[in-house]
Amino acid sequence: MTRFISSLAGAAFAALIPTGACATSAIRLDGPNRALVGYYDLDLQSAKGRKVLGNRIRAAANMVCADRSELMPLVDDQCYRKALASGTSQMNGLIRL
Repeated sequence: MTRFISSLAGAAFAALIPTGACATSAIRLDGPNRALVGYYDLDLQSAKGRKVLGNRIRAAANMVCADRSELMPLVDDQCYRKALASGTSQMNGLIRL
């Protein structure tokens, strides 16, 4: 079973999905403007599980919003904020289920 949360940030898209993936592969780029963030291994009813998922959402937003044309990739702040807000909103929706 696969579950992901998706978050749209202008041109950037981060998605959260429950998946059996381990934490190290819980974030997968799915095109230039989309990342899939797994949460199957997390207990979203616990503070620790929500914190880990929040960290994954932030990491995915960084990945999706980074300008890789530079030697040191820079993150577009507006893109990052939108991706983070969308991913967080999706996480909150899952917690209410």
